[in-house]
Amino acid sequence: MAQILKENVRNKIVEAAISEIYQKGVKKISMRNIASKAEMTVGNLYRYYPSKEALVKSIIYPVINKIDYAIKNASNKKIGFLNVNDINVSIDDVNEAIENLADKLIEIYDDNPIVMKIIMKNEFVNKNIIDWLANLMISFSDKWYEEHLDDEYYYIVATSIFGGMSYAFSNIENRETLANNFKLYLKHIIKILGA
Repeated sequence: MAQILKENVRNKIVEAAISEIYQKGVKKISMRNIASKAEMTVGNLYRYYPSKEALVKSIIYPVINKIDYAIKNASNKKIGFLNVNDINVSIDDVNEAIENLADKLIEIYDDNPIVMKIIMKNEFVNKNIIDWLANLMISFSDKWYEEHLDDEYYYIVATSIFGGMSYAFSNIENRETLANNFKLYLKHIIKILGA
């Protein structure tokens, strides 16, 4: 019974934190405000989450893990979101994975719309996603193209890709419009990359 009560308290904290993050952004959240929204003391909140960073990670990392799983499944375990090491994929592999990946990302969004919006607006996560995309393209370039472009080029493209994804998940409210445009966007990105 005590475990159920602890889980209920943890859920109240997470709901309060999601609301606070969504309204103010990660940098401006206050543990005091979260505790107040969760109807508890700040001291009690810190018993569950020792820091603001731990609380934010507990909210975004389950969704990031789902994204990693979706990317691995879409690429037959050839690409992971949490690392870019020794990628061995062809252009055909990527083209084949895009439609499935788009559907899976939309499903993750359906289950976690607010957290996906938080992820898209979180500067730390943004940087990690852009680094991942750039390194993924750098890895592809070594296998797909005759010449390797300057790494900064791939960071420019990665930033553009992330900007489009961020816009889609943060601003398009209609699910069908989001799904259709996001799939189309990913297909155009692959064309731009020369696949």
